[in-house]
Amino acid sequence: RKKHNAYIIEGIRMFRELKKDEILDVFVSESFEALNKKLISEIYPGYEVVSDKIFESVSDTKTPQGVMAVVKRKEYTLEKILEKRDTPHSLLILDSLQDPGNLGTLIRAGEGAGITGIIMNESTVDIYNPKVIRSTMGSVFRVPFIYVKDLKDIIVELYARKIDIYASSLEGATEYDAPDYRGSIAFIIGNEAAGVS
Repeated sequence: RKKHNAYIIEGIRMFRELKKDEILDVFVSESFEALNKKLISEIYPGYEVVSDKIFESVSDTKTPQGVMAVVKRKEYTLEKILEKRDTPHSLLILDSLQDPGNLGTLIRAGEGAGITGIIMNESTVDIYNPKVIRSTMGSVFRVPFIYVKDLKDIIVELYARKIDIYASSLEGATEYDAPDYRGSIAFIIGNEAAGVS
């Protein structure tokens, strides 16, 4: 994924959300093409057809839907995530999350809650892992994100920009519903086993 600056998405729902300029290639099974030729042609006319058996062998899912796309990786910067906006920032900071399903769920739930960006350290699971991509259910296309070497440097930067930071903890001194979250905020969520470093 890193070498080719690309990743794979599978399934009709996510395929429909792609923009033409993001797509590098599309593969469909013969049975999928038979039922969806018009839709595929509208999104990416240069698609390639493979037998159902071959599609099953290259698919990462147990029950493939019959459409797979190779997509350009997105590139964001901290400046892009923190650019001026009409509403306050609401950021998610992820500290060494390891489970792909957890990361995908946080991205999806975060989008629903209105987050404006995600900042992850390099020991967090790859956002382009196929399990992460599937569990985001398309949110990965809409929520900007970056990986950074050191979260401490980022936290200093966020404080300098007057962004309040909260961390999840089992020994937390404050109940989650006590603070006023109406300004610009960031939530730190730690590793599944070790918590926030």
